Amino acid sequence: MATSLSQLRKSRSTMLDKIVKDLDSGGQRREKDDRFWSLSRDKAGNGSAVIRILPPVNGDDLPWVKNFSYAFQGPSGRWYINESPTSIGLADPVAEINSEAYASKDESRIEEAKKRKRRNQFIANILVIKDPANPDNEGKVFLWKFGKKILDMIMSKAKPEFEDEDPVFVWDIDEGCNFKLRIKNVAGYPNYDSSDWAAKSPWQKMMTRWKQF
Repeated sequence: MATSLSQLRKSRSTMLDKIVKDLDSGGQRREKDDRFWSLSRDKAGNGSAVIRILPPVNGDDLPWVKNFSYAFQGPSGRWYINESPTSIGLADPVAEINSEAYASKDESRIEEAKKRKRRNQFIANILVIKDPANPDNEGKVFLWKFGKKILDMIMSKAKPEFEDEDPVFVWDIDEGCNFKLRIKNVAGYPNYDSSDWAAKSPWQKMMTRWKQF
């Protein structure tokens, strides 16, 4: 049975308590979604691969979709990692509770709300060109989740900062380019600053390469 917006709004006051209880009990175990590709990392936390962001499919205006998610720790230290209902246009109890915390002007509640901050994520279709840690992925199409850092790198090519740089729509069939994804462990956090874009690579040239896999 479908859940109405009014039902979601009525339940938002108790939703956080349910989330905390779920965290304390260990939460639900999710099955791995094989449609998604992720960059494998070595013991030092480093990894590299070459991918191509694919053009929009029929009926889509953008080469990616935007969604929202949460990743925060409850009182027991367990993580709550889940999608936000706002990604599909529904009311979000966690977002509502956070808004109420900010409106209260209570510093302790605001600090807790900051820990529950909603994150922007983007999902695109990609072709894996080179994946040294998992060569079986090469030549295959996957879904790929990425955050604002990667989006900024994409937009810096599409809308260059300097006038002497030509815009490059990296997902374009004729004038797109591959992404050399590099991840490093910097102070305990994943860092993508070493990532870079390859030279323009026409779609037809890529099609020839795909047939070699």
